[in-house]
Amino acid sequence: MEYEVKKLLSPNLYTDIFSITEGSTDFSRFENKTVLVTGAAELLGIYLVSAFLINNDINSSNTRLIALDSHDDIFRKYGKLTNRPDVDFLVSRDYSALKGVSADYVIHTESVRFLESDLAAVNLLEFVEKTNARAVLNSYRDIYGDVFNGKDKICEDDMGYLNPAKPESRNIQAQRAAESLAVWFCENRNTDLSLCRSSLIYGATEFDGESKHVEIITRSLRGQTLNISPTDGIPQSYCYVTDAAEALLTVLLNGEKGEIYNISSGYISSPSLLAGNCVKIFPDKELKVAVNGNLKPVSPISPTVRVLDNSKLCALGFTPRVSVAGGIVRAAKIISEVM
Repeated sequence: MEYEVKKLLSPNLYTDIFSITEGSTDFSRFENKTVLVTGAAELLGIYLVSAFLINNDINSSNTRLIALDSHDDIFRKYGKLTNRPDVDFLVSRDYSALKGVSADYVIHTESVRFLESDLAAVNLLEFVEKTNARAVLNSYRDIYGDVFNGKDKICEDDMGYLNPAKPESRNIQAQRAAESLAVWFCENRNTDLSLCRSSLIYGATEFDGESKHVEIITRSLRGQTLNISPTDGIPQSYCYVTDAAEALLTVLLNGEKGEIYNISSGYISSPSLLAGNCVKIFPDKELKVAVNGNLKPVSPISPTVRVLDNSKLCALGFTPRVSVAGGIVRAAKIISEVM
């Protein structure tokens, strides 16, 4: 096939994404269907769109993809894959480009902080309603705010404090508002959707990425000192991108309408522990870890750590497959291909 995914992606990146198609997801349910993926230019979106295209290449599933993002760098990130006949690429900052489009399934991965208009959530939900699509809408762990539940994990029915003076609170409030609107659509318009809240999703699609984990891995591969800040020792949930993609697909196919599911692999780490893992994984680099100040401890009066309880997700049949150390090795192989 012309523009076959295997021929256009680097070998380790292809192998990583291909593993999604070998997981627990029943891709036969997407045969001859149309799937819309938002945030298609970001890490999770790239993996999901590419997994569907790989499944088309291997199984001739005739799944049509609509890859939507709010930034026009989507064409640069997909390169020659944009020439494939089984995928349409759209750029829209408020999702108004969806008018006149239809889909059987919708996977929303794009954080609202990237969207230009508050109407984006309305436009997306109305699209799901009008096309009678089955949808999963994903937000992120920061939606919880500062939770004080006296436990060692955060469950879907927890909700914490937001400091209105902090600029980032606006993005979190927008996520909460979008969730509330989605639940309203379920209850009042019978819209078929489930919601997810993701822990920290990590992986590698681009060298010199902005996230802390990519910085740690790339500096490790270069043999540079790993710089850790005082807050980098606080534990949190991690989920490798292939596990996160399988989790979203699990909720899409098996989740209950109107229910919310935490996405977490169950693995707990921190940037400090990631750095320590890299020291062990790359002994030939003789890496040094530099802590800029004392690591901030978790005290009894601290908010509940950002460790998400994934029991509801696992009850749907999700089983994580990639440990934190395993994810570092996978991401490092991908990054090293473009260094």
